[in-house]
Amino acid sequence: MSRKIHLSVRMRMILEMLQPTPRLLDVGCDHGYLSVAAVERNIAATAVAIDVRSKPLEKATNLISKCNLQHLITTDLADGLNNIELSRQDAIIIAGMGGIEIGEILRRTDLAERNKIGQVILHPTRSAYELRKVLQELHLDVVDERLCREKEKIYVIIKAIPVESNSNPSARLSEAELFFGPCLWQELQTQLKSEQTLDTLMFGYLNNRLTALNNLNYNTDYRQRCGLIRLELEGLYNR
Repeated sequence: MSRKIHLSVRMRMILEMLQPTPRLLDVGCDHGYLSVAAVERNIAATAVAIDVRSKPLEKATNLISKCNLQHLITTDLADGLNNIELSRQDAIIIAGMGGIEIGEILRRTDLAERNKIGQVILHPTRSAYELRKVLQELHLDVVDERLCREKEKIYVIIKAIPVESNSNPSARLSEAELFFGPCLWQELQTQLKSEQTLDTLMFGYLNNRLTALNNLNYNTDYRQRCGLIRLELEGLYNR
């Protein structure tokens, strides 16, 4: 197949955030589109399409064969990154699942292997707050976050690298940074300081987060967290 496969908005953004790598580990690869697209576009020299389910992996295998990329892309029926020897040159993508599930995959990875992680691109469909807490716990520094809209829904893509490889690691994240995202929180501040109208994506994302905050406030377990976030928001608007 000579024509490059069609990618969704989210998939294109994931690849935009991915630095060139000798090997991509595509965890939860589903049909294998990201693995194939990364190799086709010379972003990854090789790739491993990983999934815990056999049916999606069969579809990924078929796509890889159809694109004549069997010599560059392999498949692995595995639960996350277990039993995979990592290299600091590797890039990891975990996309299209909940943030708690993504966090558990990273937690289950052997510590010695986890310390070798190069760059990680994550696309949580929900529970981004919980995922950011896990990244902080595992000393993975969030260095980029981007928004994209697909089918009228706004999604967040997160890029993280090991703290030790970041020359300017972030301090411990505040509740607002965990809730909104540290990079997005910084971008929100920048846009508000400019005294211009928030761009469409940021405005939509802010509204979504404020709605989520209001919903959380009804749960007594989250009320203290909500209070801290609201204090930071008030400080932001009063600057």
